[in-house]
Amino acid sequence: MIHGTPPAAPEAFLALATEAPRGVICFNASGDPLWFNDQLLCTVEGSAENASRFNCLRDSEPEVVAYLERAFAGERVRYQRRHASVAGDRTGDLEVHLIPLEREGQVLSVIVDRTEAAVAAERLAWATPLFESGTPIYLTDADRVILEVNAALCALTGRAPQDLVGRHERAVRAPGLAPQALSERARSLDGEGEWRGELWLSTADGRAVPVLQSGSRVTAAGHTAGYVFVCQDLTLLKAAEALGRKLRRHDRLTELLNRQ
Repeated sequence: MIHGTPPAAPEAFLALATEAPRGVICFNASGDPLWFNDQLLCTVEGSAENASRFNCLRDSEPEVVAYLERAFAGERVRYQRRHASVAGDRTGDLEVHLIPLEREGQVLSVIVDRTEAAVAAERLAWATPLFESGTPIYLTDADRVILEVNAALCALTGRAPQDLVGRHERAVRAPGLAPQALSERARSLDGEGEWRGELWLSTADGRAVPVLQSGSRVTAAGHTAGYVFVCQDLTLLKAAEALGRKLRRHDRLTELLNRQ
């Protein structure tokens, strides 16, 4: 729900305000609120009445006013701050994006709750559809520390979630990939945000399972939130390839090496 009076034909902003899980408020050039959404009230734990009376240039802290003045001057600004609830019983970490609009000097403020609980909920929102598939998958944070593993990955490796969660993702990989290939993998993930190639996963009984892995970066609020790694078991394919090589090199009846 949107409170206040949005400007005419604000399709992009209305979609953002009504559908995205972000607090959004639009201020006019004098700092008075023009409109805001319900998500804003949930994020700052305030009332619509208080939000409608809040003048950002008059009622904000001096440091925040400095950010706002830069935004009203035409600069996109992002900052973080601690926020106390109206009741004073909770504090949270907020990330604020100030976006200057061409319309009459207005500024759009998008507020993201970056507290641990909110980040976890956001992560689960994009992870759930993937985890429900039968494909082995694991998720990491931005430093590639494992956050979640699904049942398919546990079945493939024979390892329990508690053996992997909280450890760097190298713990799920078996040795075998050359150092140069590992470095290229890391550069590709950090730079392009994706990587695809073959490697091996380690199992609970010490085996190495060949997989084709696709790694992709996941962003939130313009920053790296983590990575999702999808694995395809190549065990049967590798066994078939090995059998093919053996048949090409050996006599089928005697299993002796061909003279060639």
